[in-house]
Amino acid sequence: MKSLKIDSEEYVGKENILKTPKISQGESGTDSSLPSEIGRIKVTLSIIGVDYFSLKNTLNTIENNLMIMDIISLDFQPSNNSVDLVFYTYYLK
Repeated sequence: MKSLKIDSEEYVGKENILKTPKISQGESGTDSSLPSEIGRIKVTLSIIGVDYFSLKNTLNTIENNLMIMDIISLDFQPSNNSVDLVFYTYYLK
């Protein structure tokens, strides 16, 4: 693993007011709020030394994880053997 960045979207501003993040619903362009009891965390992960088969294994692990994870961005660079992943994971507050 080259880098890992975890961003909580729960607190906003100096007052730590709870923010309900917006999520996109498909291609319709409409947004809907998460339920107030659900929180969301943005994870940015950069991995080096990755080939196609280890990338498939990593994606399979994410898909079969008990935590719900939505992959937002995946940038696989076979020439550098690296992958950059950005995904959201959700939790019960």
